[in-house]
Amino acid sequence: VTAIKDPDFDLTTIKEEHLPKVLQGLGLNQKMKIILEFSDRRKSLEDEAADLREKRRVFVEQELRSRQGQDQQNFADAFKAIITEQLKAKGFEVN
Repeated sequence: VTAIKDPDFDLTTIKEEHLPKVLQGLGLNQKMKIILEFSDRRKSLEDEAADLREKRRVFVEQELRSRQGQDQQNFADAFKAIITEQLKAKGFEVN
């Protein structure tokens, strides 16, 4: 399917046994039709994959932004808890 994009590609020069089984025994026009169908399907899948990658990138970016404040607050709470525990262990009164 990839080779068909090469302007120098000539399907007639490929031996039957080197072709995929789905193309073996078919006429040149049938082979080209199937190859073009596969090529269109590949393009469609590549476009879908690119779209999904972009959606994933946007989602991850939004999640990181929304969690940024939480992570900082969680760190602040954890830090406060540790300091409070250490102060109590040293005999300080903590409210």
